[in-house]
Amino acid sequence: MDRQSKIPISRLGELLFCEYKLYLRHHKKIKEKPTIQMIKGKVAHDKLHKENKVKREVIKEAKKIYKDKVSEIKSKTIPTYAKKKLIRSLEKPPDDNIRREFSVVGGRLRGRIDEIIFNDNSVMIIDDKPHDKAYDTDKIQVWGYCYAYMQQFNKELNGRKLIASVRNWKTKDIVWNREYTKENEKAVLSSIKRIDGILDGSIKPIPTTDIRKCMNCNMRKKCDKKPRDAWGGLLV
Repeated sequence: MDRQSKIPISRLGELLFCEYKLYLRHHKKIKEKPTIQMIKGKVAHDKLHKENKVKREVIKEAKKIYKDKVSEIKSKTIPTYAKKKLIRSLEKPPDDNIRREFSVVGGRLRGRIDEIIFNDNSVMIIDDKPHDKAYDTDKIQVWGYCYAYMQQFNKELNGRKLIASVRNWKTKDIVWNREYTKENEKAVLSSIKRIDGILDGSIKPIPTTDIRKCMNCNMRKKCDKKPRDAWGGLLV
């Protein structure tokens, strides 16, 4: 693997889920069928993307109408104080402080952030998942988004905190969020180094021993590192 190539941020979660699966997928190039969860996830992401696009169009139109009204008032031949009063009476358009499907390329990583919310004191990086719990694989992935965003847009942060968040896309509830820290950055960099090593053959991948992961893995029929079940037999 070219060590200077960009790593998809989703591979950080793949590494933590099962290093050997990552090895089979991206080193051995073994094909896999998409799971029902993967298909549902894509459908959900597409739906959210369309909803956000509509919202942004509405905001864009509202801003245009507001700007036109302000220009019209300023062109009136009335006293300045009267113009200011009329402008203050206008309904201001909503803030456009949300970006969805936001592409980032920072450091060795590349990816597309599900949603970013820009606030006065923070920038919230949100990754949508189909569950109401943030697993370690979810956390390392959203830390990867934070790392890439900080590498690319550090000046735009302008002192604001970077918040890593996981959201249940079904309920729209934030199920976990923490301020991104140097320790999180170290975890991301360590993962990048290990991914590089596994894919170039310098590091031996460690297969998971968690049978639950294997039962839900769409590559288990092609895997030669299956753990043993409770009775000592190989999981099939």
